[in-house]
Amino acid sequence: MNFSIPNIILGLIGLALGVWVTYSAYNINHHILFAGWVERKFGPGTGTIFYQLLGAGIALFSIVVMLGIVDLFGAAFGNSTPNSSQLQQNQTLTPSNGGTQRRIAD
Repeated sequence: MNFSIPNIILGLIGLALGVWVTYSAYNINHHILFAGWVERKFGPGTGTIFYQLLGAGIALFSIVVMLGIVDLFGAAFGNSTPNSSQLQQNQTLTPSNGGTQRRIAD
């Protein structure tokens, strides 16, 4: 778990967006972006349900981000300090041919 303040902020923003999309699903479907392909495939009125499910999915994903299970901030900006296993891995160089002679590529 990667519990950090930036992930909490991103989670709160996403949670607010998910709640807004769920609450305004009818207005989004009929005034902003009509989900015609959903209504053609599943029948009339399902565009609003599509936006409600999308908003609920955004809200649930944002809760997972707030808890630190998914690390959006660290994945975007990376870790600037290498840990000890990365340092040890870089220090142990062995020839890839298995012998004692070194090749040019090694």
